[in-house]
Amino acid sequence: MVKVRLQGTTCEIRRMRRCLERNKRLEVKSVSDTFPNKGTKKYFRQYMDVWVDGKNSKEAANQKNVIPGEAGRL
Repeated sequence: MVKVRLQGTTCEIRRMRRCLERNKRLEVKSVSDTFPNKGTKKYFRQYMDVWVDGKNSKEAANQKNVIPGEAGRL
């Protein structure tokens, strides 16, 4: 699993989130609320938990002779 921090305008964050969710090699597990950055009203941040290779990495990790953490390599 990868922890992702998106930072930008609300429009940029929304666009990037859609790109990540549409990517078949990724599985977005959780998304935080959008938080304002200190000192600016223009930029925000959002946090996500993302599985690389989605369900494939979980299935591969259950197979024998697979090194944990190596199953989801790009």
